Amino acid sequence: MTNASGLGLAFAVGQFDGILGLAWDSISVDHTTTVFQNLLAQYPTVKKQFAFFLPDHASIKGQLDIGGANPAHYSGELHTVKLTNETYWETHAETIKIGGQELAANAPVVLDTGTSTIVAPKEIVDRIGTLINATKMTEENRTLYTVSCFALPYLPNITVNLGGVDWVLRPQDYIINQDDIECILGIMGLDLPKALGPLWILGDVFIRRVYTVFDYGTRSLSFAYTKEVVPTPAPWTWAAKKREEHKKRLRN
Repeated sequence: MTNASGLGLAFAVGQFDGILGLAWDSISVDHTTTVFQNLLAQYPTVKKQFAFFLPDHASIKGQLDIGGANPAHYSGELHTVKLTNETYWETHAETIKIGGQELAANAPVVLDTGTSTIVAPKEIVDRIGTLINATKMTEENRTLYTVSCFALPYLPNITVNLGGVDWVLRPQDYIINQDDIECILGIMGLDLPKALGPLWILGDVFIRRVYTVFDYGTRSLSFAYTKEVVPTPAPWTWAAKKREEHKKRLRN
């Protein structure tokens, strides 16, 4: 890379090293061959899949798996849906619900690790905010919804049906909890151009919970629940834990 000026301020002040486009060459600049397609051309025996493991805890490293799904990162069987568009990784959700209320039906959805939240039409996000009794606030030309962190156990689940299979996001999945001080709805409102329709983007908030396999070979997406990993306690917490265990033994 010799010039990153076109990526704007977010790239200049962000903590990431770059952007690796893994969508289809139909939307690459000048239809340039993508990195993944170039890799497959050089190594034709590699399975034409990649997948991301995005853990919940900062102490656990995430991973990009190239050449197939990694069973160490998901539980149960993978369920596959066909793409509806070979631009971004687009398919459609039969329904999207919160609690028992339907938010959308036959909605186009894009799976995208480059989007940290879920993105939905503004009107739907406003409905979600009302249903979970969230507080609306405007910050730097964007609208955020916050809820009391104490309310998390009582909030409804969000269910995304893909190919007839329900994928359930729990409140702890779709609410971004910042040390029990501030809890932000991880769903942002954005009305995309009419040509794209009422598109949803299922970003990292969804992919963190649902391990997603991107398959060039079969033009499909596959899903399974991410295998939950319990982080190893930091070393400085071990001594405190042993002291508590010793005190408990003395009391008994």
